[in-house]
Amino acid sequence: MAHKYLVQSGRLKGRLFLILVFASMFLWNASTTYWLYNTNIGTGIAIQVVNTILFIIPWVLYHHAAKRSNKSLKYILFVSSWISVEYIQYHWLLSYPFLNLGNALSTQPHWIQFMEYTGVLGGSLWILLTNLSLYHLFDHLLEKGITVRLTPYFIESAAMISVPLVISMVIFRSYEEKGEEVGVLIVHPNVNCRTEKYTLPQSELIDKYLDLTLKNIKSDTDFILWPETAIPDLGWFSDLSTNTDLKKVYHSLSQFKDANLITGGILYEQSTDKDDLNVLYHEHSKVWYRTYNAAIGLSFAKNKLQIRTKEKLVPVEETMTNSISYSLRKVFSSLGGFRFSHRTHDPDYFDHAKGLFSLPLICYESLYGQFTSEKMGDKRGIIFILLNEGWYKNLTGAAQFMYYSAIRAIESRRSIARSSNDGISCAINQRGQIENKIANFSPRAIKVKLKANDAETFYSMAGNYIGYLSLGLSLIVALIIIVKPT
Repeated sequence: MAHKYLVQSGRLKGRLFLILVFASMFLWNASTTYWLYNTNIGTGIAIQVVNTILFIIPWVLYHHAAKRSNKSLKYILFVSSWISVEYIQYHWLLSYPFLNLGNALSTQPHWIQFMEYTGVLGGSLWILLTNLSLYHLFDHLLEKGITVRLTPYFIESAAMISVPLVISMVIFRSYEEKGEEVGVLIVHPNVNCRTEKYTLPQSELIDKYLDLTLKNIKSDTDFILWPETAIPDLGWFSDLSTNTDLKKVYHSLSQFKDANLITGGILYEQSTDKDDLNVLYHEHSKVWYRTYNAAIGLSFAKNKLQIRTKEKLVPVEETMTNSISYSLRKVFSSLGGFRFSHRTHDPDYFDHAKGLFSLPLICYESLYGQFTSEKMGDKRGIIFILLNEGWYKNLTGAAQFMYYSAIRAIESRRSIARSSNDGISCAINQRGQIENKIANFSPRAIKVKLKANDAETFYSMAGNYIGYLSLGLSLIVALIIIVKPT
């Protein structure tokens, strides 16, 4: 609304417009994810500046379209280009989908049950269209006052807010969780990742996890969940079958034949690709090697070891994919100093006894809805999320990750168990409701019962179709405005 009156007054020139938009978008970024500064202030600023620049694009397109087109086209272009930017955030080299608008609805699962059909981009579309209808309502009210002609705008705004809400409420009340019940033991070790995790002897850390596990495990426990990088050094891939730490874990828990352990760990593998920015040289061993942030699955019934390496890595902080990220890494230091890689031939999921499957996601991967739903597919199982959240120094960032995980539960209709090293551990049911939350700085373990569903949702099959359509619509509308201005 301010844009309209500034344009009409002739005061909103190009440079001033860019300054105002940049300032407002950066303020939004900084106020929403201010906890990034607790991890690394330089990296936090860099991420927020890049994200701000991306979200200037819809405003620039709208600003130019407002001069050349009718009312409808400029609004269509703004909404479709905003959704397009959110979609691009899932796929480009500096991927950062944290501030997609639909995520803001994650604290209210009963409002967003429609996301099993639309994904989180459907929530973003709802927010944008609702704001647009309210803008039209208040704009007419300011110009014309309260008149009969205000009625269509009021009805439009009321419908835009209430229809998705009513649909979601109906689904929420009628949805029944599906699948057989499985027992999960979630371990919350509360190991400080700044002062303890990478300095204490690894055997001491493992003893802590085992102590919490053995004190709380029951005969009906199907899964034991430890957090991301719980075992900070699992050594070489080639030596994993003889790893003494894994053998210790196996012998300590093998009496529980029906249980499966899912834990995080860091692994290394020799490489001949010296030109890859993520390949490092080990001075002592005189070899080039890759580093992996991995999920390890130990099946005691099958005597089976399974490995999945983290695929969605945090740009710059965890991996360097090109010269841009390499340059940024030289300017802004990394917290852990890691350069992780991904092994493309690893399985996407783990298979277990009783025909159960699990998808172990590692931290940042839980932000990606289509990625999660595609990997889970129609397999009967549960999603596990492994996290190492102590870097934030408070629970604000951890809470945002937790609520965004609730969207993944709704999109795929899968139960979720989350184990955090030093943040928030919890369970999330298929409706997206958070249960059994541990949000304090003390070591604990919780026993939960979750349903292992195998049904695919519409979103699981269709993916981010709202993103594809928005990209196409943005291009078409932009071409119409350029070729035939009105």
